[in-house]
Amino acid sequence: SDELDAVLATAALTIVLSVLLHGMSAGPGAARYVRWIRRTRPEVELAESMEPRGRGMAMMMTHDAAGLAQTPKSESP
Repeated sequence: SDELDAVLATAALTIVLSVLLHGMSAGPGAARYVRWIRRTRPEVELAESMEPRGRGMAMMMTHDAAGLAQTPKSESP
């Protein structure tokens, strides 16, 4: 029906635009966030994090001292 076609077209357009806009804004948004972290150095963002471990997880991510970068760290069994 025409109504269903309109709903599906609207949903598809919304999804495509959302993906495109997110792709265009993610880099600048992340850079802005890093500048904010470096400028304000909020404790909650710089604290050591403990990520939950999943079964069979071979790698664990650790944050650098500023909490800005993640580097893979091998975990011994």
